[in-house]
Amino acid sequence: MSIIIMILLLSVLVLVHEAGHFFAAKMFKMKVSAFGFGLPIGPTLWEKQFGDLTVRIHAFLLGGYVSFPDDEPENSLPADSPDRFANKPIYQRFIVISAGVLANIVCAFVIVLITALLWGQLPSNQYDVKFEKVIEKSDIAFSTIDLSYNGKPLLPITKSLAKDSDELIEYLYRKSVSPSAENSGAQKGDKIVKINNSEITSRFALRLYAMYSAKHDGKVSERQLETVYENLKRLNHAYEQNEIILKDSLVKLPSQQSEEKIYLDNNVLRGVAIYQDKQIELTDKQKEIRDSIKNDKYWLADGESSLTDIAYALSDNVHPLDITVERMGQRIDLNTIYPNESGLIGISYTADEKMMPVKGFFSAIGVSCKYLYNETSGMLITLKQLFTGKIPLKYLHSIVVVTKIGGNIIDNQGIFYGLLLTAMISMNLAIFNFLPIPALDGGHALFLILEKIHGKPLDEKIIEKISSTFFMLLILLMVFMLCNDFYAIFTQKI
Repeated sequence: MSIIIMILLLSVLVLVHEAGHFFAAKMFKMKVSAFGFGLPIGPTLWEKQFGDLTVRIHAFLLGGYVSFPDDEPENSLPADSPDRFANKPIYQRFIVISAGVLANIVCAFVIVLITALLWGQLPSNQYDVKFEKVIEKSDIAFSTIDLSYNGKPLLPITKSLAKDSDELIEYLYRKSVSPSAENSGAQKGDKIVKINNSEITSRFALRLYAMYSAKHDGKVSERQLETVYENLKRLNHAYEQNEIILKDSLVKLPSQQSEEKIYLDNNVLRGVAIYQDKQIELTDKQKEIRDSIKNDKYWLADGESSLTDIAYALSDNVHPLDITVERMGQRIDLNTIYPNESGLIGISYTADEKMMPVKGFFSAIGVSCKYLYNETSGMLITLKQLFTGKIPLKYLHSIVVVTKIGGNIIDNQGIFYGLLLTAMISMNLAIFNFLPIPALDGGHALFLILEKIHGKPLDEKIIEKISSTFFMLLILLMVFMLCNDFYAIFTQKI
């Protein structure tokens, strides 16, 4: 039922977008020949004539369109007719092109405003993160986002996810789970205010910091490598930097040191950007040396490695976590915590979202604007990350995953969260459609701006070829995203 509700909500967004174009065109007395729900690919499911307007529903439901006589060479409307789109002033055509985007923005605001008035509050995306318990051997809740059990991801592990607690506990300890926070001084109810000196308001902050600070992550910083190599060279003067050390020779090892603390910026903590580091990957051989050294004072050379390889191995250690908590109105620095190889630190926690209260109609307007601003800014950052290649294309999804996630949100968090997701999808449609890409509304707007600068209409055949090419590219992108959707669903990643 929740998925059906989500499909209906998404269908409304498409209709709102196309209705924006339609009513703007009618306002300027432009003739509209067709209103399509879905894209004209494959069979037409339903078609009916209403005067001069043909309404169609296509099998390929990912989109919609408003068609003008200018788009149909066989249309009987004279080429010089004032009812044609192309014969209207540029500013009117620009408004019609932009009206779909504007309709989606207005729709998003109205949905958020109605939600605020009905619910009496809106989420702030700011969280109070508090320690629930420092883990002991009888517990099964750990801070991690990179662990699976019986082939299924645990995000995070909680008691409610375990049907057989004893079996899960045994599994976790086979994965070398060690409650490293046991001696940190953390207490139940401590509110986390800082991790590695960055302010914490995100529900994901502790898990992300623990994951990216994991021991033996297979990467080292250049500065860490230089320091370790200098210490290693000081103890082993006889060996040159890249000299292969003779088999069974003893190499004296310096004491191992923690790596530098990880710092995650606010966008990463909000979940709108992926953490990018400039660390150097270890080779398989260097990882093998790392795993064999432990805390030894000497290493017996294997006849295949150099001091550089050993320096890499020694450099790959653990990133410390320095956590500041608020307890009874005072800020307290805990003892340093060191995650294990799985990014586990041995702390369970709660994350309670702060809600923005609504106190009347005008308060609802202000809170709705703030909510839309916060969420849209995150969306724009994510879009930038995609276009700059910082977020891999495998994370790009379409309507199938959106519908599934929306259905899950309605089931687990209620209809109000489903409505807010719908509002943000509407904003997403507005932003994406107004990108200056031919075949999208933004591309058409760009051609109108170029026409204004040029002083006369652009060559229609050239515009048609460019638009057709980009339209096919967009279809390929849709197919690619659908493949991502089905792969993510079948592999249970979504």
